[in-house]
Amino acid sequence: MSYRNPFAARAYLYFSIFMIIVYVFTGFMLIFVFKFLQIQPANRIAAGVVLIVYAVYRTYKLIRDPGSYRDSSSTNQENESS
Repeated sequence: MSYRNPFAARAYLYFSIFMIIVYVFTGFMLIFVFKFLQIQPANRIAAGVVLIVYAVYRTYKLIRDPGSYRDSSSTNQENESS
């Protein structure tokens, strides 16, 4: 997904980074802190691990496809210079 609007590209980047942080934080909270919840420990830990793995996947996807958050003018300039 490539955005033509540089503001939209930056917003996508910052929102993606924010959501990665939220997923990791929530995963660790489920695993280590939320012991008082009425959820069985195995389910709580499994949900935490799934959130952390999803955050790693989102990070990989964000790093793998840097064109999704760069504005099209910078990618066009890079392509013309090569």
